[in-house]
Amino acid sequence: MLSSSPSGPPPPASPTSGDRLQWHTASRIRLRQLMLVDALGDVSNLRLAADMLHTTIPAASRLLRQLEDVIGVPLFDRQRDGLHANIHGDIMIRYARKVLNDLATVRAEIQSVAHGLSGTLRIGTVQSTANLVLPRSVAALVREYPSLSVSIQEGEMHMLQDALRRGQIDLLIGRGIQRTGLDDLSYQIIATEYFSVIAGSRHPLAHAVEVRPSEVVDEQWILPPRHIALRNLIDSFFVRKTGRAPGRVIESVSVTTNQALLAELGCLGVLPTNTASQYEQAGALSVLPLDLGEISGPLAIITPAGDTAHRGVRALIGHIERLVEQDGA
Repeated sequence: MLSSSPSGPPPPASPTSGDRLQWHTASRIRLRQLMLVDALGDVSNLRLAADMLHTTIPAASRLLRQLEDVIGVPLFDRQRDGLHANIHGDIMIRYARKVLNDLATVRAEIQSVAHGLSGTLRIGTVQSTANLVLPRSVAALVREYPSLSVSIQEGEMHMLQDALRRGQIDLLIGRGIQRTGLDDLSYQIIATEYFSVIAGSRHPLAHAVEVRPSEVVDEQWILPPRHIALRNLIDSFFVRKTGRAPGRVIESVSVTTNQALLAELGCLGVLPTNTASQYEQAGALSVLPLDLGEISGPLAIITPAGDTAHRGVRALIGHIERLVEQDGA
């Protein structure tokens, strides 16, 4: 006689000893230890880190020692000038900050569900970029969610990427992306950004019909610093066209300062084409007829990799995508 097999779903598999060991290790890591690691990543000094946690040096030392016992390896090298993260410490700092950021995101998400979309959405943007798409998207977002506050921080790409990793901003709109070694960030390309040469409205070339690279390479320029990808593209363009890069350069990424220098010194500069056109229409500058079509770069929304963005981030991204689809702003 055939025996009948038991009905119902099979029982859940028992966790392996390895799973139990990993859970046991994770459960012994305390939030205060992660906060201490985060602080030490900033100041490399136990006393200052203890002050940031409002605790004593012995208590902070004990927290660190207990964490290193749990992990099984030293995380910091003890030197005369402080505590310096070793290779294991760098990994621990990165993951501590991710956990702390995730906890803050969870809290904001729960609050937004409980009270409607509210709180503060923190946006980072590279100076002078996304000049059209970002304000229009933020305006649409605030109209949709009047209780939501928005904070916009401008800066250089590498500084904003670091702020994103630390959880100091919620998303970043940036350009000139260098992905090498940045696997902890997620990129969504939304447009290709092109650039134009600009001058003050009273510059001798402001009303020229045609401008050649050889005519302007020796002019006074305002350009981004050399560590910014756009600067390398500009220098390479002029080297190909004239055999040399601009030599008289003021390095600046401040749109306001650059606009004043254009008028004061008769400088030339470079701006994203959409941004330059907006300023030209307002009579603030002139776009020169010099083709920089080969200079372009991706404009992207950047968020922490694998992060489940809170509703404000998702809502803003939705508005940006719709605007770009409508008119490529």
